[in-house]
Amino acid sequence: MRLVCAVRRVAGISPTQTTFQLAWAALREGLTVLFVEPWGFELSANGAITATGAEFHTVPKTQDQWHGTLTGRNNAKSTVELNQDDIVLLRMTPIPSAVLSFARLAEQRGVRVYNPPEAIALTGPKSWLANLSDVDSPATIVTSSTKSALNFAREAARGVVVKPMNASGGAGATLLTSPNENLMRNAMRDARSSKNRYAIIQHYLAKAEEGEKRLLWLDGELVGGYLRKRGEDVFQHNLQRGGTPHPCEITAGDLKLSNQITPHLLKAGVWLAGIDVIDDQVLEVNTTNPGGAYYSDKLSGTQATQRIISHLIVTPRKTPV
Repeated sequence: MRLVCAVRRVAGISPTQTTFQLAWAALREGLTVLFVEPWGFELSANGAITATGAEFHTVPKTQDQWHGTLTGRNNAKSTVELNQDDIVLLRMTPIPSAVLSFARLAEQRGVRVYNPPEAIALTGPKSWLANLSDVDSPATIVTSSTKSALNFAREAARGVVVKPMNASGGAGATLLTSPNENLMRNAMRDARSSKNRYAIIQHYLAKAEEGEKRLLWLDGELVGGYLRKRGEDVFQHNLQRGGTPHPCEITAGDLKLSNQITPHLLKAGVWLAGIDVIDDQVLEVNTTNPGGAYYSDKLSGTQATQRIISHLIVTPRKTPV
C-alpha cells in the first residue's frame, strides 16, 4: 500500500505539520510514501494517472534525519502509476484546479482520495459553514458589497472580522472594532482576491482573546485538538501569524458542536476536517488541508496521528464517486 501526499512545496514542509507526521506514521506501518508537488501528475496516452515525486520505502533513524532528506530533495524521484492500492492525501491550500482534476480522474480508477475532490469543492469555501443554520456559529454574511458589509457590521456589538472566502493562515483578514466606510472599504479590498470577489464578514467574539481551539474531526468523531493563543499585536490565532500552541480538553460544548456538524460533513463526503472553535461556536471548518495532529498529540496527550493512519489502513470509508 502506498500513501501519496500531494503537497504544494516539499521544501516548505515542517516537522510539525500534520502531513509530515502522517507520512512518518505511514512509514512505520509499512506503507510506501510518495510526496508529489502540483506539477507531478500526468495522464498518459493509455489513460493511466501517474505521479512523480520523492518516494520512501523504509523508516529513517530519526524524524529530523528524514525531514532533512525530504526537504533537501536528497532522494531520487520515482514515477508510479496510481492504482486501487494507493491512498492520495490532498494536502495543499489552496488546491489548484489541475490537481483536483487529476484527483477526480484517479477516483474514477478506484484510487481513494482524501478529502475527496467533490467534498473539497463543496466545503472548501468558508461560505459553506455560513449556510448551516443548525450549527452554532457567529452571525455571518457572504458578500462582495462594501455597503452590505458595513450595514451588517454596524449591528455587531464588538465589531466584525472581514476575511477572504478562500484563504488560510489568517491571510487577508481584518478586525474592525469600530467600522466605518473607509475602514470597511480597505478591509474588503484586502479580503477579495482577483479570482473571487466575495468576502466573509463575521461577528467578533469577546472570548477570542482567550484563544481559539482547533479540533480534529475524523469520519464522525473528534480525535484531538489544541488551543491557539494569539501573538502580540495581532488578532489572529494562527501559528503563521505568531500564535502559540497550548493543550486543551475536549469539552461537552465541543462534542455538541461535533454532533451538529457531523451529518453535514458526512453528507458532503468529508473524511478529515479541522474545526475552529471559540466560545462553543464554530468559526471555520478546514477540509482542504486540516492540521493540528502534531500539537494535539504533543500537548494534549492524544493519539490523533496514529488514529488517522490506522483508520486509513484498517477501516477506510469508501470515497463517493
